[in-house]
Amino acid sequence: MQSTTRKSVCFAFYPGGFVSPYAYAPYTRALAEAGYISFILKVPLGFALLEIDAADDAKKDSYATVHCSAFVVGGHSVGGVAAVDYVADHPDNGLVSLASYPQDSTSIANSSTIVSSIYGTNDCQTTLADIDESTDNLPATTTYVEITGGNHPQFGWYTDSTTDECAATISHSNQADIFINETLRVLGLFE
Repeated sequence: MQSTTRKSVCFAFYPGGFVSPYAYAPYTRALAEAGYISFILKVPLGFALLEIDAADDAKKDSYATVHCSAFVVGGHSVGGVAAVDYVADHPDNGLVSLASYPQDSTSIANSSTIVSSIYGTNDCQTTLADIDESTDNLPATTTYVEITGGNHPQFGWYTDSTTDECAATISHSNQADIFINETLRVLGLFE
């Protein structure tokens, strides 16, 4: 469903490590169709931790400077780690973390930042233990969205060669619906 109204909240997204930014185009397109200007950030060598401040590039975009009154930053996997690091220095931004968690050295626990942590139960790269162990570094008000049967690659649109306990037991479209709708909910809180 195409929105006729452009929103004033924008979204800047850090891709997962060594994953093509194009693998997240359907995600950001869905947000754009809902009216949110969305940027997939360019990071050196495909590794977001090499340029934590990449979201600043989106904020300096000529269209963003005119139309964006607020930003939500997101990221998948190591891109989510970079997004948390960015939000630690820019707490006025919201945060959507896909299959990711803060580094031990990064805490935004005392921040009033709106945070959503979305993860899958069949993810062998960002495990349930990783999510549980990171809760002390996120605000107490963080929303946790567990996707039963969701796995790591299904947060993007790239080849999923996982097997056994790491294989998704939810369809890619159903997993995408969940994390897209949760991202839209967070974006809506900044309107």
